[in-house]
Amino acid sequence: MWFVWDADQEVIRLTHTTKRFNYAHVSRDPRVALLIWDPDDPYRYIQVRGVVQSIEPDPTGALHEALQKRYRNGLVSDVSDRAQRVVITVRPVDYKVRNS
Repeated sequence: MWFVWDADQEVIRLTHTTKRFNYAHVSRDPRVALLIWDPDDPYRYIQVRGVVQSIEPDPTGALHEALQKRYRNGLVSDVSDRAQRVVITVRPVDYKVRNS
């Protein structure tokens, strides 16, 4: 799942749609965990546990477009599901780092 760390607010922002199972799950239970692997070393990772602070509509798909630029080296395509897009904001409460 694409995400961005907002250092000013100390939150993680994720782009998602209201049509997916994960959306229903975090709407019901705000506890989440993210596991982020180092692509160069699969034994190195950070696990972040947090609580969903907010879920806000993103009908223009603005966050999705911004993250496309980040994850696809500047390539942006149409966000066909923009009407269902939301921004999920997670406040981290704990983390674990594993270095190889």
